[in-house]
Amino acid sequence: MRVTVVTYVASEAAEKWVTGHLASAGIPWAFRSIHRVPDSSRVVDPAVEKLCLDYYDSALEDKHKGNAALGYRESRLPLVLTHNTPNNSICLLWLDTSEMTRTLRRHALFPRYERHSANRP
Repeated sequence: MRVTVVTYVASEAAEKWVTGHLASAGIPWAFRSIHRVPDSSRVVDPAVEKLCLDYYDSALEDKHKGNAALGYRESRLPLVLTHNTPNNSICLLWLDTSEMTRTLRRHALFPRYERHSANRP
């Protein structure tokens, strides 16, 4: 039996990570994505990086993503999807604490719908 895992979108780094882990686990599955976000699109401009670090609100840190100022696991993606903004995008795009108390009350350009929360683990 042949298995191919297909995702709608994945970064080049994510593709490498998944295929490497599949191979090291001895799982002979293929991994493909319809849309690949190339490593060359990662945000590396020092001025944008400084904005992310300066405006990051740690109020949204949790056990799933930790500090995501530059995106989950510092993915640094400039990515917004029609249905959500991934947490591996830079925080200026998705991090919104404007409606929360005891936060810096940051407003996101494209607020993220959190899959994991205290109300929905």
